[in-house]
This record gives sequence, structure tokens and C-alpha cells, in this order.
Amino acid sequence: MKKITAETLMEFRFPSSPRISPDGTMTALLLKQPDMKANKYVSDIWVYDHETANTYQLTSKGNVADFTWMPCGSILFTLAGEKAEKGVSTNYYAISPKGGEAVKFCTLPVRSGMPVFLPGEEKRWLVSALTDLLTDEEAPTAGNETKARTEDYRIFEEVPFWSNGNGDVSKR
Repeated sequence: MKKITAETLMEFRFPSSPRISPDGTMTALLLKQPDMKANKYVSDIWVYDHETANTYQLTSKGNVADFTWMPCGSILFTLAGEKAEKGVSTNYYAISPKGGEAVKFCTLPVRSGMPVFLPGEEKRWLVSALTDLLTDEEAPTAGNETKARTEDYRIFEEVPFWSNGNGDVSKR
């Protein structure tokens, strides 16, 4: 068996986030691999067709951040490192799992994760939003942490944070 070197590590590919289509005929996943020139990992969506046993690459720019299946059978995805059009926003793109050009599905005016579609619904979905809830004056600084704490949100000062059954534990 050969020793793993930096060069052989660059040949590794890391599959992640396998998800089965709503009709059960396909599985999509993110395939990540190192890009030495750009000094980062690139990721694209790959699809396995259960009926034909074919595997193929669906996206090719290496900047897919995450994806989910839509109830209609299309794939909804976001791009990593995409610049916001106006302030902070998240763009979602839809593409057919059979291939073709991706089209912009929608833009949310907040940083957000992948949506969860409600059962039987194409136009209703839930998404977690990562919003900046504090103004610059309210933002916590050393010594005024209590000023920024309200019942609407909590500030975690470490990752991961822990919950002990009596509440969240941070920096303890």
C-alpha cells in the first residue's frame, strides 16, 4: 500500500449530502474535491439514475454550496461565495436533474439555508434565515454583552454551544 502524500490527497473526492428524489428514481449528492490552484474545495452536484444505473455530473462550476429536491423533481441549489445583489441576500437556482441550464428561482433578502418544502406544496416552504438582528449601536462589545441580550435571540460566543437541560451554556 502506498503512503498518502499531498499529491495523492489532491486526487481524493468526497461525496456528501446524498438525497433521494421525491419519486425515488434518482439520488443526487455533492462531490467535493480539492483545487490546489485556487486553494479551496470545489463542489458540484452529481446524479445517480436508479433506472439506468448511470451517474453524471449535473453542475460544473465547482461553487455549489448546498441543494435540495423540489416536489416537482427539480433540484434547488445555492452557490458558495456569490456576491449579494443588494446588501445581504441568498439566491436560489433550479435545474432539471436530467440536465440543462440552471435558472434563478428566487432571491431572499437575508442569508438563509436550504428550504424544506411543505408536503404537497411547491410554493410553500420553510427556511432558516441568518439575519443581522443588531444595529451597530446594539452589537455586543467587551463589557456590554447584557445590553445585546433579549428574548428574541441569543448570542453564542463559542461553537459548538451546549444545552444542559436548563438552558444554553456558552463560555462556561
